[in-house]
Amino acid sequence: MQKDGWIAAKRGDIQALDRPAMEARVCRCIKVVRKDYEPLLQHVTDAEAVQ
Repeated sequence: MQKDGWIAAKRGDIQALDRPAMEARVCRCIKVVRKDYEPLLQHVTDAEAVQ
C-alpha cells in the first residue's frame, strides 16, 4: 500500500493518504464492517481517532 501511495508509514505511525483508492481495492466486506462500526464510533472525532 505504501508503494502505491495509499499510506505513509513511519516508526509505528500509519497515515491514510488515499482512502478512496484503498476502499476501491478491498473486498466488499469493508462495507459490512463499516456499517457495523460507524454507529459505535460516531462520537469519536478525527482528532481523537488519530491519537
